[in-house]
Amino acid sequence: MKSKSADQLSGNIISEQDAIRLCDPIIFNKNLNLPKMVSWDNVTPINPDDIASPCGLIAKSVFNDTYQLFSD
Repeated sequence: MKSKSADQLSGNIISEQDAIRLCDPIIFNKNLNLPKMVSWDNVTPINPDDIASPCGLIAKSVFNDTYQLFSD
C-alpha cells in the first residue's frame, strides 16, 4: 500500500508537504469522514485541518481476521 508515511508510522512528525505527497487521499482529519471529530477520550475535539495520524488509506483500514476457538 503506497498511501502511508513510514516516517509517521515510526512516530515522527511529518510536514504537510510530505503528507500530501505520501498519504493521498487521507491527508487531513477532515478526510476521514468521522461521524464526530473527537479523540480517543471521546471528549477532546480534533482539529479537522490537522494532518491525520495515521494518514493515508491505512487510517481507514480495519483489522478483521476471524478466529474460532475449540475446546475438548
